[in-house]
Order: sequence, then structure tokens, then C-alpha cells
Amino acid sequence: RVDENGLVNYAEVVSETEEVTNGDFATDSDWTKGTGVTISGGKANWTNTANNVGVTQSGILTSGKNYKVVFTVSNYSSGSVRLRFPAITERVMANGTYTYYINATATNLYIQGETNGDANVNFSIDNVSVKEILRDNVPRIDYTGGGCPHILAEPQRTNEVTYSEDFSSWSNDNSTDTPNSITAPDGTLTATKVTEDTATGRHGIWTNIGSQTGTEFSFSAYVKDNDRRYVSIVLSDTASWNSMVVFDLTTGTITKEYTKSGYTGTSSITAIGNGWYRISNTLTGLAFSGSTVYSRIYLQDTPTPANPPNNTYTGDGISSIYIWGAQLEAGSYPTSYIPTSGGTVTRNQDIFTRDGIGSLINSTEGVLFAEIAALADDNTNRCISLSDGTETNRVSIVLGTSNNHIRGMVLSGGTSFDFSTFSYNTLNNNKIAIKYKVNDFALWINGVEVGTDTSGNTPVGLNRLVFDLGGGTLNFFGKVKQLQVFKTALTESELIALTTI
Repeated sequence: RVDENGLVNYAEVVSETEEVTNGDFATDSDWTKGTGVTISGGKANWTNTANNVGVTQSGILTSGKNYKVVFTVSNYSSGSVRLRFPAITERVMANGTYTYYINATATNLYIQGETNGDANVNFSIDNVSVKEILRDNVPRIDYTGGGCPHILAEPQRTNEVTYSEDFSSWSNDNSTDTPNSITAPDGTLTATKVTEDTATGRHGIWTNIGSQTGTEFSFSAYVKDNDRRYVSIVLSDTASWNSMVVFDLTTGTITKEYTKSGYTGTSSITAIGNGWYRISNTLTGLAFSGSTVYSRIYLQDTPTPANPPNNTYTGDGISSIYIWGAQLEAGSYPTSYIPTSGGTVTRNQDIFTRDGIGSLINSTEGVLFAEIAALADDNTNRCISLSDGTETNRVSIVLGTSNNHIRGMVLSGGTSFDFSTFSYNTLNNNKIAIKYKVNDFALWINGVEVGTDTSGNTPVGLNRLVFDLGGGTLNFFGKVKQLQVFKTALTESELIALTTI
């Protein structure tokens, strides 16, 4: 589910199959041990070992699949431990049980000890478990903002920021970082403080993420002010800049947007509670083919800097912001947060279908009703349909390519009903119903009948409900608060009651 702060909480469907053999180290077998690592007492033990020494099980995973990895650290006194394969995680330097959700980039499981500034490594691990995460058939329920939840349907996206909650590898412009300074939006002590120094210049942090391909990218992060009210996101395809947006972390507003000629930009700021905001900047018009995206977060001393992104000022050495949860994704709008801990992570596209329900759908007459909102005005068609598996026999609610475009369609071999309106904001929840009956069709939106037709046939053999045009194209990406199918053509008074906001 997505909680009130906009953060994903996994509804796990964990495989029953354990991928690791001898994960409790009951015997000194099944593991390849680095120099100095021993297995005894039901644990793998690092005792005064050197840097980059670990234990391995080879060929037990499948690259590209998602896994839940758990292990327990004990007897810790120096160095650090982290998962190196099938994905790289942060370093652990304390006793406890640690859980990671990772997308495998290799087939081997490798847990490594690192000196991390100490003379040697000393700790033990046990209870190693790796199980595949199977999240099919688990719809995501979104509680963002509180109140009644909705189904969240999003496209496939990849977070290209490999350490989304660790900014130690980012470069500093006249600033310093203090990791683990305050509680982050997910309730962990992992938010980083970025403090301006006393130099005259730009103040903030930035990173360059190479080998990107695409024409549009969205960067987002969670931020909170700490005596520095204004912050900006700068995106570019060079060391210069293409787009800059300034945000007010007191009022939760956008104060200034700059975009170079030839590019377009959109931005957003969303309050998630306790002074935290998720801010985003989308840059369109790029022509990346293995190129680098530069992502910058700058502190600002004014809501309307005159020379983006080179707004220079003399810092006070005290003012700061907090940052957490950075995400860079190819797309025309930001999607829900995808945490990473050492590599890119891909969230698969949400696909919703209900097949074999012909007995629940009346092809002769009925009503398809949905209360829905789009994720963005992104020049795409997004559809919810009753169909027979094709796109020639269907009833469809469509959020169209143009801003505020809502369309109702009924096809029975040929077009029976097709009506569009441009009078409603598709980013808001709208209650939409299509009534279909031979020679009696109507589109209702928010308590108003907006279109009718008195000529046409109804579809044949409707037996499935899908979040697409009926045959697998034009997927619906958005928020679904209600979705109902009626086996009769409702009366006018019933349709008013059903669709009134």
C-alpha cells in the first residue's frame, strides 16, 4: 500500500521456497569462505579478517527477480558488513537483524566484511534467508493525504539514483552533509542535513547519473527546511542547466520556474506531514542516448533568484535543509517512491484485469461506472473497459490525450457511441458512468448527463473488466476510488445519485 506520506509499504507475497542452503550455519558446508572467515557455533565468523572478505553461495538466484534478504549480525566490534550481491546495500555497523528488498543484478549471494577505516573486521552473521517476492495479484492501495484510499495504477519506472537515502557520494557546492540527522518520512533516522557554509557562491549538493536514454526525466526528493526556507531543483543534460524550480518550504508553494528555450518543464510540491514535502521537477525536450543527467538540490536565499542556476549568496554557516528519498526516473511525471540501496530498482507496471466474468456483465444493457483521476496530463489515452478481449466489442471510459478530455465509447463491431467533453479537470476525482442499451446511450459525469445517442447496437460477449482499451493497449494509469458494473441500464435518478460528487 501507499501510506498517508506517499511511501510504499510492501504487501508481501513471499515465496515458500528458501533459496539459501544452510542459512543457519548448522554445518561448515555449502558456503565458499574468504580467507579468515570460519563457520562454527551456528554462525559465520569474521575474526580479525582483512578488507573485502566474505561468504558466497553461487548460482542460487535469478538476475532481474525481486528478493527479500534477511540476515542477523552479532558479536560486532569493528568494520562493517553489507550485501554485495545480488545487489549492493548500505554498510551495517551494529548488531541486529536486517531486511532488504532488492532486485537481483547477479545470480550469486555474497555477504562481505569491510574494514571501513578500522584495522580489521570482527562480527558474526547467522539466520541468512533469501526468498523471492511475488507481488502479482496484489493491487496497491493508496492512502496518500488520508481519508478513503484508492487503487493506484502506475507505469513501469526505474529509480536511477542507486542510493536514494544516502547522499555521501553526492558532490557539495559550498555545503556539508550530516547523515542520519533526523527522522525521515518513513520513520527511520536516515534523513541527511545539508548545511551551507560561509562562502559566497551556490550552496547545495548534486550528482550526475550517466548512460541515460530518453527525452524526458523527472527528479523528486523529500525535503524539510531548517532555517533555510527556499530550495531549488536544477536539471540539466550538461554541467550547465536546462530547468530550475524554486520551492517555498514554509508555504508549500512553487515560487519560480525557469526553463531554457527548446525545453519544457513541470513541477510539483506535496505536503506529507511533519514539515516534509515531496518536490519534483520534470524536464522534457532532451535527446539522451547514453548521456548524463545532472540533478542538483540547492539552498536559496530568495524565492525568485535572478540568475538560474548560479544564484550566489554569502552563506551564514548555519542554515540548512533536510533531504531524503531521491528519485530520478525517465518519464513525464514522478511516480511513487522507489527506494534503492546500491543499485537501480525497477517497479513493474501495474496491470489490472478480471477475466471470465461474463455472468456478471450484461451485454444487452448496463452501466460501467468509475470514480477516477489521472496521474498527469501527459498526452496519453488511459482507458478502463468492459470487453470480450478485443477492441472491437467494448464499453470504455477514456481519459484522453488533451487536457481535461473525458470520453465515453461503446463499440459493437463498429462505433455505437462516442462522446467527448473537455470541461472537467482529469487530475481531480471525477465520477463517470456510461449507460448502454440498444438505441439508448449516455455519458454522465459528476451528476450531469453530458452526452447521449439514440442509435446503435450494444457489444457482444462482454466477459472481462480491464484497465486498458479492451485488448491490452492504452493502459489506465491513475487513481481508482470506485469501480462498478451494473447489469441494467440505470434510470436518470439512479445515474444522478451514482455520479454526483
